[in-house]
Amino acid sequence: MRSKKTAINFIVNAASLPITALLGLWLTQLTITEYGSDINGLNVVITQIITVMLLLEAGLGVAINSKLYKPYVEGEKSAINALLSASKNVFRYIAVILAVIAFLISLFLPQYLKTTVATDIILILFLMAIIPTVVYIFFTMRYKPLYDVSQSEYVLSLVNIVTNVLGQIAAIISIYLHSDITIVRFWIMFFLVVRSIWIWRISKKRYVEYDFNYKLKNYEFLKEMPSVISIKITSLIYGTAPILYISFSLGTMVTSVYNVYHMIYTLIKTFIYAFVNAPFNAFGQLLADKKNLDNAREKFLMYQLLTVILSSILLTVCLLLILPFVKLYTNGVTDINYLDMKIAILLCIIAFLEIIHIPSGILMQVVGAFKENKKMQYITTVVLLISMLILSFQYQLYGILMAMILGNLVLAYLEIRYTYRNILYTSMKSIIRMCILNVIASVVVLFILWEYMMINGFVEFILKGFIVLVIVSVYFLGLNYLFFKGYMKQIFAVSVKLIRG
Repeated sequence: MRSKKTAINFIVNAASLPITALLGLWLTQLTITEYGSDINGLNVVITQIITVMLLLEAGLGVAINSKLYKPYVEGEKSAINALLSASKNVFRYIAVILAVIAFLISLFLPQYLKTTVATDIILILFLMAIIPTVVYIFFTMRYKPLYDVSQSEYVLSLVNIVTNVLGQIAAIISIYLHSDITIVRFWIMFFLVVRSIWIWRISKKRYVEYDFNYKLKNYEFLKEMPSVISIKITSLIYGTAPILYISFSLGTMVTSVYNVYHMIYTLIKTFIYAFVNAPFNAFGQLLADKKNLDNAREKFLMYQLLTVILSSILLTVCLLLILPFVKLYTNGVTDINYLDMKIAILLCIIAFLEIIHIPSGILMQVVGAFKENKKMQYITTVVLLISMLILSFQYQLYGILMAMILGNLVLAYLEIRYTYRNILYTSMKSIIRMCILNVIASVVVLFILWEYMMINGFVEFILKGFIVLVIVSVYFLGLNYLFFKGYMKQIFAVSVKLIRG
């Protein structure tokens, strides 16, 4: 049952990506061509500011889940109700605090942002971006832990897909009608609010047996909050530091350039995360009983290998095709040059390092190793901030990205070492071999195929991209089969089983 639900979550998330990705790319391109790179950069920096603000909520869901797995598996409704009723109150407090902070930021943002966009437009766009977030946390977020522990995240994913697609389509139509940018962003806001209402109505019917107003409230999960938030701080710095640095020092037009590359890699990572995160709650249930340790270890190593292979294939293909794509994507844009191979290479390295240690990070979360991870995050954050200060002074944006590579290396080593030694009780040799093999294989492919990546149109891009994807996939799968035959046979066997149902 766990494998089936894991597969459903992955399939729903993966199947939605082509639609949402294409619409997102289309919407960004139209925004750049219709309103200019400055407006696009402003949209990006507003999103990142809200991401920083969401640190208030960042660790709450994970902390609740860590306390909810055991009573859910054992069917202890009173314990579940005590956690859910407490979480409802905390989410509401966070939503109110977030609204107040957003209002204060809106008063000062236009003064410090390096942009030519009018002050009133900045304020309107910022407020329209924060409203759906506040509504979601206040009314809907309380239900998410139940979807997580029951491995029913696909329900939330389906609602998100429908509302996101409708919002993007409405925004695209508005651009073609030459509407003001505030009208375009209004439709995005409107359908995000609809998402919250929709999930709220579904959840009230789906989880009617649980009492969110239970008199006895268990706030024990709040003890884990400092540790969990510390885990989020480092990833927050990774995601927001480059864009905030660019926006407040180099300007929102340069932000737009960086974001095109960042958006492409984010789409690739989102697809990989759909796979990587799918077994999250399955491992939580599996490790709830220590008798399953041997089984969990074997499944994890197979899962780790597949993660490395999938990320190696997609990131290699992405690096081969990214400059031709950006050239086609920004054709006709003259306000700034979008071609920058250094950003493409550095972001590719960052993406790989981020992905390979996610399985270990997931295992640490599901077993509740928050304090241990807190120490790792502190070490990584110190390394990251010091290296950012030193390298950004010399290399500006590229220095920020190099510092992120260094920080990811440190965090990957610390999380992987802890997971393999203290949770799986095995050696790190297997993952080191996996990474070395696939990195070398990727470099070889890049040197061989690089000169063949001259592309003159979107049709040629699609055809050549498909051919490259097939060649690279066969190459990586075959190579890994030679070196990791046992795990590859398990992967093929599980894949066939899932396909047959």
